[in-house]
Amino acid sequence: MPFEIRREDITRMRVHAMVSAASPGDAEEALFRAAGPGLLRECRLQGACRVGEAKMTGGYGLPARYVIHTAGPVWEGGMKGEDEKLRACYLNALHLARDSECESIAFPLISADACGYPGDRAMKVAVEAIRSFLLSTDMTVYLVLRGEDACSVRERLREVETYIAASCAEDSFISDSRIYVTEAVHLCMPILPDGGEPDWETLFRERDEGFSGALIRLIDEKGLTDPECYRRANIDRKLFSKIRSNPAYHPRKAIVYAFAVALRLDLEETEELLRTAGLAMTRSDRMDIVMEYFISNGLYDIYEINEVLFRFDLSTLGSGVR
Repeated sequence: MPFEIRREDITRMRVHAMVSAASPGDAEEALFRAAGPGLLRECRLQGACRVGEAKMTGGYGLPARYVIHTAGPVWEGGMKGEDEKLRACYLNALHLARDSECESIAFPLISADACGYPGDRAMKVAVEAIRSFLLSTDMTVYLVLRGEDACSVRERLREVETYIAASCAEDSFISDSRIYVTEAVHLCMPILPDGGEPDWETLFRERDEGFSGALIRLIDEKGLTDPECYRRANIDRKLFSKIRSNPAYHPRKAIVYAFAVALRLDLEETEELLRTAGLAMTRSDRMDIVMEYFISNGLYDIYEINEVLFRFDLSTLGSGVR
């Protein structure tokens, strides 16, 4: 764990394994140029990959230790098992990386360019394959996009865009939310709209336990194991151990939201968890509005949430967040 979508030059990524889609095109040419002639010589010795198969070579001049070669299917209308073959490309590459003790791997969007695969469908297959693998394996997986056409959440993206537009039109904070003033001791005082007394017992408990303590308590209350929680949160195991062992750990907002999604917290519970970190939801922050949309609608698919956040150029949850 975790999974992250990026837009950059894959040949410059410092990962244990880098995936070559073994299809003609500018991306493959760039990879072989960066690696140098040794990569081509080894590929010739190993022979060509069959569709869906994966083979490993050295990384040579690339910043990766290995290159995993896989042959993606050519799009023939979707009725000839293309999705199954494409899924096999990802899973065979991932299993080969795991068996070679790789801790990180970077994929291009296989078959989406030279093979004519529809970008949205290629993206959906990629995310589903990576998701299924990461349910039981700790590895950092990057999906590296070259353009903006491929998107597996277009309908959801339109819904969120509409929600943001409506929210920004309201010159106010989140409905039924509270405004928080954070003191040096991270005790968050609510200014209640009705002028009533705050829940002092809850506030002092949150101050005493902090974010780490609140997280441990919630994991127990929700009946989850630690691995279930940090995998759902798209959080690296080492980072989770750091959070768990440090009562004074002070997270960024994206980490808090990642755990709120993992724990399936409602909006009020999410605001309470944010308070333990001295944070709050406001309508002045687009990320807060996006997260309000997902949480208030009971939508807890962190892969879908992260793709939407990625499309808005906002920080994604879990992966890459420190």
